[in-house]
This record gives sequence, C-alpha cells and structure tokens, in this order.
Amino acid sequence: MVSKDLQREFTSLMQIPVRSSVVIYHGIMPEEYGAPHKEEVLALRKKYEIPPQAEVLMAIGRLHREKGFDYLIRAVAPLIYTRNNLYLVLVGDGTEKHALQKIAQRAGIAHRVICTGYVPTVGLMLAVSDIFILPSVVRESFGIVLLEAMAAQKPVIASRLGGIPEIVDDGVTGILVTPGDEKELSRAIASLLADPLLRNKMGQEGRKRVAHYFTHTRMIDAFDRLIQRKK
Repeated sequence: MVSKDLQREFTSLMQIPVRSSVVIYHGIMPEEYGAPHKEEVLALRKKYEIPPQAEVLMAIGRLHREKGFDYLIRAVAPLIYTRNNLYLVLVGDGTEKHALQKIAQRAGIAHRVICTGYVPTVGLMLAVSDIFILPSVVRESFGIVLLEAMAAQKPVIASRLGGIPEIVDDGVTGILVTPGDEKELSRAIASLLADPLLRNKMGQEGRKRVAHYFTHTRMIDAFDRLIQRKK
C-alpha cells in the first residue's frame, strides 16, 4: 500500500486485519530537484510571459474536475485583484482546460492565469514557482507531485484528504486546507505570500522531510525487506 489511508480503506473493504498488509511510500530522488541556474528560470518565465519579479503560484496535474483547479482559480482571484505581480500557473492538460480558462475570464484574471499544457519534466517548472498548491477535491491515495515540490524546497498548500496528510506536515512543510473551501484556501495562500521567511523555512523543512521519508532508496530498501520476510 502506498499510504496508511489506502491501507485502512483496503483492509476495511476486504475485511482483513491491517497487519496483513504493509505500507511502502513512493520515493523520489531529491537530488534531481536541486536549484537550476538563474538564467534557466528567467528564460522559462520569459517563455510564459511572467515578469522576473512576479510571485508565482503553481499547480501541476491533469486538468480534470477532481483536481480542484476551478476552485483554486476562484480562491486566487481576490488575491490577484490586490497584488499586481501575482500569477497562477497550471501545468498539465486535460478535458477541463477550456472550462478553467473561461472561469479565469469571468473572474477578470485570465491575463494572470497561465495554462502551460503538458510538460514532460516538472523540476524546472517548480523552480519558477514560489508556492505549490494541490487543491484536490477527490481522495488522493498519495501525491508524488507533492514530494517533487517539497524536494524543490517549495512550501506547499494541499487538501486535507486521503494520503496527503501523511506527506505534508501541517504548519511545518506547508498548510493543509479543507477540500473545496475557497475562502480557506485563499487565506492560506495569502498567509504565505505575506511571509517570505515562513515560505523559505517550510521549503527547507519540506526537502528534509522528503530526504528522510520519501526517497527512492528508502522505497527500494522497504521492498527488499518485504521480499526477505516472505522467503
């Protein structure tokens, strides 16, 4: 199982003891998410017409309704009205792309909401951002993209559901919010925008957490131990 949340759901559904299953978290290679050269970041900002000094909120994933990008746009709108250098970047593609663009247009913020389409590697994209957001409204067993953002030393704001709270240490590596609550999400974003020192601290703590609990090496070692137990 990739999370304790999924373990509880599965064992309850199958009516088997929790101890009959094992949780092995996904792992990544944190070293792949080091800080890129400043020139690369500036070039990418230029590509998407983001000013060098702009504050960037970023979300990555399939542009489908369950990802909550619609309510993210509505949550960000009042912040954009009062901050002349705030941008929202949505990385990914999907069936809701045009609907999301229309929501941004109706809110009057289409000029500050950028849909990049599919991007094969997210490491450099994350370097462009100041805050990473995962606003899912449907249960997520895990969230590898959160590991990637934390490895890139970005503070994260994510929905309090599924296996997400096992990744994000609320108040330490980021902020957990109620799924679908626009006002709560907006407040969480505003609080981090107002406190660069806290953002930096959460980013540092996030990378430490990934390096300790969610590395590829740790995942492989866990599988090796499981195989040895079965022999």
